[in-house]
Amino acid sequence: MVKFIHTADLHLNSPFKGLAHMDRDLLNQVKASTFDAFARVVDQALDQEVDFVLIAGDLFDLASRSIYAQVFLKDQFTRLQEAGIPVVIGFGNHDYVADQRFYLDFPDNVTIFPDQVTTHYLESKAGEKVAITGFSYHQQHIAKNMLASFPARDKQVDYHLGLYHGDLASQSQDYAPFQKEDIARLHYHYLALGHIHFFHQVFPDLPAYYPGNTQGRHINEKGQKGALLVTLQGPNHQVSFFPTASLEWDEWDLPVTDQDTINSVHQALLDRLAGKKTYQIIRVNFLVHDQAGKDLADQLSADKLNELVLDQDLWLKDRKIIWQAKQDKLASLYPRAWQEAVTSLKRTGLDGYLNILKQKIDESYLKDLESSSRQADLVDQAKQLLDQEDKG
Repeated sequence: MVKFIHTADLHLNSPFKGLAHMDRDLLNQVKASTFDAFARVVDQALDQEVDFVLIAGDLFDLASRSIYAQVFLKDQFTRLQEAGIPVVIGFGNHDYVADQRFYLDFPDNVTIFPDQVTTHYLESKAGEKVAITGFSYHQQHIAKNMLASFPARDKQVDYHLGLYHGDLASQSQDYAPFQKEDIARLHYHYLALGHIHFFHQVFPDLPAYYPGNTQGRHINEKGQKGALLVTLQGPNHQVSFFPTASLEWDEWDLPVTDQDTINSVHQALLDRLAGKKTYQIIRVNFLVHDQAGKDLADQLSADKLNELVLDQDLWLKDRKIIWQAKQDKLASLYPRAWQEAVTSLKRTGLDGYLNILKQKIDESYLKDLESSSRQADLVDQAKQLLDQEDKG
């Protein structure tokens, strides 16, 4: 039996844009959250006494990695070295290998793949032989299907794994695009993927997983974030997700009617917060059906909402006012576009979502949807609708 941790997309030194008005102490906690998340990954590795740790790219948010982040990683890897736990890394499109004169050396337990497909061999604590095949990005975009260059399963070892930072060819052509057939051909015991920021198994019949990122960084990375504890025993695999984030992003829909008051809105916010175990950064969507509801929502800016929830484990980043009737009409007009855009939003972020939106929805209709002429407002409103469709 082999037991290891699969993690990816740490994005150390993420800038966390759009939080300038946040309390300074809290903002410092937010900026430290990506570091805290990986420290929890290492804690889990030590607690579980794993055989090794796999990191599938984007350890840093930028190729020009900071000295602080490098020192931090070196310290964390040293903790693993002292416990006899190897670390195997393939850098991704954010932290691709550039001028190595500016990089600190990591401890001897760390193996970093070069930009060519390479296989690294190690032994588990029980003496089982493990082969791990992978590569590192040498530039930000790779149009080549690197998985096609991976060798077939090595039958001379007990387990053969792949480490790969990339995306399905059907979703993107910029990040080492691959197809299901490439995974099936290899017959590996496990494919540790990175690049997509939510936990999922790529195909239900193949042992290939994205762990998601360890810490959400903005409102489009909502919910729990973490890493995977993986156990291989013969042909079988078991994958367990464990949370690592110290704060979560979310979006709350709060209906506001002519019967509501500031008191009822305050209580609704507290009710939504009840039972949450991590700090929450929230966008509030006030769903209004009448002018009285809108008048109340207009009075509740993000700053005023934060005064309502002072001393709670909550920061209200912003608030939007959505006319529910207009929203429902738009949903009925473009049902297929919503589903396509939801998928794109999850996989490729805002850019992919915007492409779908522009292709599928008539621009003149969108401009008539709200009185504001700012395209950003219209995009935000449509995105909120997409998220609600997804929840449904």
